[in-house]
Amino acid sequence: MVCPGAIRTEAHARIPQETLAALVAATPLGFIAEPEEVAGLVAYLASPEARFITGQTIAINGGRNMI
Repeated sequence: MVCPGAIRTEAHARIPQETLAALVAATPLGFIAEPEEVAGLVAYLASPEARFITGQTIAINGGRNMI
């Protein structure tokens, strides 16, 4: 299971800048991820190289939420 955090989307254009700034400030790595960053993880997990990985939850959230 992939658990993404704040990922940049077109919807961000409608969110007030102060709200986005608060989200970035609350994320330990200090930025909102790009969709390609999550896509890279998903592509790896779907590849033959990941065939021995089972039953995992992977948080890709810049350290914001701990599972």
